[in-house]
Amino acid sequence: MSDRGDKRLASASSPSADRAPTGIEAGGPAGPISSPLVKILEADVIPKLAAARGIQLAPLHQWVSNSSQHDYTRQRAASPATVNSEQLDAFLESLLDDDLTKAWEIVERHLKQDGALGFMNCCQDLLQPVAQTLGEMWEADTADFHQVTRAIGHLQALLRRMPSGPNPALTERVTPSPHDGQHPRVMLLPAAGEQHTLGISMLGRAFSDAGWLIDGGPGLSIAESRRRMARSSYDVLGISISCACWIESTATQIEELRSASRNRELQVLIGGPLLSLEPNLVTLLGADDSATNLHEALEVAAAMLNRSAAGAPC
Repeated sequence: MSDRGDKRLASASSPSADRAPTGIEAGGPAGPISSPLVKILEADVIPKLAAARGIQLAPLHQWVSNSSQHDYTRQRAASPATVNSEQLDAFLESLLDDDLTKAWEIVERHLKQDGALGFMNCCQDLLQPVAQTLGEMWEADTADFHQVTRAIGHLQALLRRMPSGPNPALTERVTPSPHDGQHPRVMLLPAAGEQHTLGISMLGRAFSDAGWLIDGGPGLSIAESRRRMARSSYDVLGISISCACWIESTATQIEELRSASRNRELQVLIGGPLLSLEPNLVTLLGADDSATNLHEALEVAAAMLNRSAAGAPC
């Protein structure tokens, strides 16, 4: 491997490469938030937004899971991740070397390995961690913007090539029963200003395979999303956010979409890498719940609708 390769794979070869991904959004150069920016956000932007909403803040970076609020599992549906750091290294190397034949061979092997849940697990265990590593490399200046952008483009191409369709293994577990003769509907959008869209693409495929009717996507303008919200009844709005710089605009985005929504019981689900950094994110954005990966997003969305149908608070 070249010196460039040794340098760029340093973070992927660390023990953290085997951990579960931390967000449903993992696309583009989206590394950790730098310390100076965190200080500005903690001292100014977030407190102002919290004060405007009457929120008592928990300390930034002191994440406390809210899993006890739910009556469903927040764990990966299948066995623990089957992709090790060496396999992640090989996949990352193929993307940066523009070797899509090798990259697809790796993806195809993992799709077959996990059977009915192959798409979901391949996204969570292979595509998302590598996308996150690409963002960290860009942040650490071990890969330039052009390299990272090309690699993310390859991930998008591989995602489009992965087979999809109705999946009973998902439908039986995470799809609410049709109400009023209709399948549940979800609108999926990136946060206002967000440029990272790989996670939204993955999530749309996952919801579709699980039997949901989906709408939205990275290319949908805020104005058009408001028009669609007013015209059709959506059960869930899913928003993905990767950077704290979008908190204020995303809070406004959610507020406007709730106001425009034809469904007055609209449930708002958020996800993205920022969840691991900001314990108050759900409250700050005016959302109802959060999810940290694809399996969890489907489970949380189903639980939202089931509790709403039963008249319980979400």
